[in-house]
Amino acid sequence: MRVDLCRPPPGWPDIPVASLRIFRPHGRINGPPPPFHPPRFASRAKAEAFLRDYAARSARASESIRLRLSQSDGAEWTDIVAEGAVLAQVETEALIQRKAA
Repeated sequence: MRVDLCRPPPGWPDIPVASLRIFRPHGRINGPPPPFHPPRFASRAKAEAFLRDYAARSARASESIRLRLSQSDGAEWTDIVAEGAVLAQVETEALIQRKAA
């Protein structure tokens, strides 16, 4: 079966190449990706609920999740990390607070 890769499929809109901004050194496609802001939680309970939901959706049985002080936002936030990526952040103070007996 011969496939013609030089022609768009029927009904494909005629879009000027300049509007795609593909060949420009700066622009939507060639520019840096937008910054990723992980969700932030001010309470330990909400962070735990987020992690339970994440674990339920994850297909990996041996997923390891760890905590570390945020490298970008200082000691006020603790990163929740899985597979080397920051999933969310929780206030460090919320992690260390204990209920008074």
